[in-house]
Amino acid sequence: MKKNVAIYYINLDRSEERHSHMQNVLKDFAYDVHRISAVDGKKLSYEEVPEYMYEYREKYYDHLTLTEIACTLSHKKAMEEFLQSDYDYAMILEDDILPTPELHTFLAHMEDLKGWDVIKLENRKYRKKDLNYLVKEIEGISVYVPKTVTLGALAIMYTKDGAKKVLNMNEKIYYEFDTQFNMSKKYDVKYLSVSPDLVTLSQFKSDIGYDNREQHHDKTLLHKYRRRNIRLFQSIEKVLYQKQLYAYFKNL
Repeated sequence: MKKNVAIYYINLDRSEERHSHMQNVLKDFAYDVHRISAVDGKKLSYEEVPEYMYEYREKYYDHLTLTEIACTLSHKKAMEEFLQSDYDYAMILEDDILPTPELHTFLAHMEDLKGWDVIKLENRKYRKKDLNYLVKEIEGISVYVPKTVTLGALAIMYTKDGAKKVLNMNEKIYYEFDTQFNMSKKYDVKYLSVSPDLVTLSQFKSDIGYDNREQHHDKTLLHKYRRRNIRLFQSIEKVLYQKQLYAYFKNL
């Protein structure tokens, strides 16, 4: 498995302490490790990101911050580098993670899993009932179809096809990078998650995607109604897609 997997970690040029941290926590992994120079939101302007859906955010939400947009651009940069490589799989990490011992076990047995595009290695929206959608047990690690893969992008595993699909899904930036996974059904992204988490947060808080968000809306009833309808639709679609994906994986 070693030659087929690469590890990419996203790190700002000015975040030298996090760079050292990632070198330290990854030194025991028997895989090629690549640093991705993150896009710096503090050096970015909205005019430089034509793919950002400004009118959509103006109508339905507060605007994304430039650091949130930079986070998406950084993940896209990592996927693009992976697609130019000869590796079959990529594990793309943010620079504030701590791997668990189980991560080594999972990587060693990952080829037991078939048909997936994306595996989220940490899921803060894990629900016990998600295990009703269990696909496989790997050395005590439950691999399942989650209702959602949003809320964080600390550590995500990609196949080549998965990276292509997620890049296409982010051709236009509607949401934060993790929230954009709500569009997975439209782009046929076949995702899985694991329990327990295979990475945890370190003492660092990643600064590639966080900033104070400016409030652009007056929070009118119309604005709240639009947002509520979008969220209701997304919630229903996620439940249906979870069932669809589970049937797909069980029939492989």
